[in-house]
Amino acid sequence: MSHPERVLGLYPHELSGGMQQRANIAIAIALDPSLLVLDEPTTALDASVQSEIIAILSGLRKDHKTSILLISHDINMIRRTCDRVAVMQSGTVVESGAAGDVFDNPSHAYTKALIASIPALNYTKRNGRLAETDGLPSHSAVQNEDAGRRKERRIAIACKGISHAFGSQLVLSNIDLDIGHGETFGLIGESGSGKSTLARIVTGLQMPDAGSVELFGRTVAPRVEKRSIGERRDVQMVFQSPDRTLNPRKRIGRILGRPLRRLAGLRSSEIKARVSDLLQSVRLAGATAEQKSRSLSGGQRQRAAIARAFAGVPKVVVLDEPTSALDVSVQATVLNLLNDLQRDKDTTYLFISHDLRVVRYMADRIGVLYRGRLVETGSSDQIFHGPNHPYTKLLLAASSDDAAPKIISQADIAAGPSQGCAFAGRCSLAVADCWKAEPPLSQAGDEHLIACWRLDQGS
Repeated sequence: MSHPERVLGLYPHELSGGMQQRANIAIAIALDPSLLVLDEPTTALDASVQSEIIAILSGLRKDHKTSILLISHDINMIRRTCDRVAVMQSGTVVESGAAGDVFDNPSHAYTKALIASIPALNYTKRNGRLAETDGLPSHSAVQNEDAGRRKERRIAIACKGISHAFGSQLVLSNIDLDIGHGETFGLIGESGSGKSTLARIVTGLQMPDAGSVELFGRTVAPRVEKRSIGERRDVQMVFQSPDRTLNPRKRIGRILGRPLRRLAGLRSSEIKARVSDLLQSVRLAGATAEQKSRSLSGGQRQRAAIARAFAGVPKVVVLDEPTSALDVSVQATVLNLLNDLQRDKDTTYLFISHDLRVVRYMADRIGVLYRGRLVETGSSDQIFHGPNHPYTKLLLAASSDDAAPKIISQADIAAGPSQGCAFAGRCSLAVADCWKAEPPLSQAGDEHLIACWRLDQGS
């Protein structure tokens, strides 16, 4: 960490996610242990910060001769980090060996299924469904039409000049974006870039300092309490952790029944049958209605949270890291489920994730946020094939299978200019002019916009 004396005087909530994780690692290595056990150390971190943590761990192994037991559902990270690997299923090690051998030539059926469940950076929902390992029924092909190529594009959600700050810290700066009806719009960026704040503003859980949100061409109130019942029903949210959505003291049937009564206007006699239909739509047994969330697995809880969001038949669903805490097989089930529900209901998704493989698979269009600025927007193909903003290139490089872990100086990250391009302090292409004025979004192709003064060189 840069400026360690200053960091020592800060509280944990004043640190970014990546810095919090580095502080945890510092605590763990304070006594120079022979063995360091890391349980999902990068689950909530974006690709670039994850790459930093991997580099730090690699340095510890070399400098301190520390042995590391790394527990993770991120198979790509395990492949890049570990010498040997063991695969567990239901409490039993079903396969073990050198990491390269296990992942390149898996012998056990469960290992093969796990690897098949991982989306590739060039694999989208138009290529087909993700492999599932839990024996759930397969549905028909995923969406049959690319939303970005529809002849008539009706705008479901539009953000107009959204800006927000927490105290003196600017979180969002003049965000303009629109999401088409029935489209999945992916939102990517580092921790602290403003993704979740924008999601909360769209749903009315957070008021912006400036700007407005439009729903199907009509401006809605900034606070959800001031929105009409229809507007509340039309925009729902699925949180990263289902524990933020599901009351642990209530049975699932009652949790689902409340929005059916208050948003859908169903009578008590109709609710039970509708709860059963909702559970079936997310591939949960009818008996789940009598269970409490603590008795469900993580994947089951997240599916119940999705059922709650869809209870009022919303037109827009905001998904904030809905699969980051799930293993790859459960993740595949949830992603396939979301695509099935979208196809059946023609629902619009704002999909937030730090996993670029998941975003590539799900999104029709993508926006890239950096320090509250929208630095690039375009179709999924345009974002992943380029040309790109230098920051987008950094994210893509950090997510590639052969990415070399690098530690990014926190001094560089903290040294963004008060005016000019927010990325100038980390950009290898930056020149003096980049520090003088913030670049506007410029055309890099058909509806492909990039905010960079040196767009030709950045591509």
